[in-house]
Amino acid sequence: IPLPPLQGKDVDQHFRKIAKEQSGRYLELAHSLAECSTLSKMPKNWSLAAGWTKYEGDEAIPVDYPSEDAIIFDTEVLVTEGPLPILAAAVSNKSWYSWVSSRLASKEDFYGGLDYPVLPSDLVP
Repeated sequence: IPLPPLQGKDVDQHFRKIAKEQSGRYLELAHSLAECSTLSKMPKNWSLAAGWTKYEGDEAIPVDYPSEDAIIFDTEVLVTEGPLPILAAAVSNKSWYSWVSSRLASKEDFYGGLDYPVLPSDLVP
């Protein structure tokens, strides 16, 4: 098997260099979040509309997904109703976001146990 040339003086340096090339941008984004000294003000009122909502001051704006490159993200699962997320919250160095499942927003019966077919619309995009 022909091997590519080493990217350094030994195998350890080779894989470290490749790893840095492939993950460097993500490390930069993580550092930018870690170094953020203040976050925007958390919304006082959260939207219960299905999908993603961006919060700018007191305004709730429907969006397809968060626009920043790096976010801190958390989901909530109503385990008595199934294994899928029903809510999510995210914050970046610029904005807050929320996501609400279409089933929660429409107040439909939830997932009916594990035999419910999982649809893309049931998942956090």
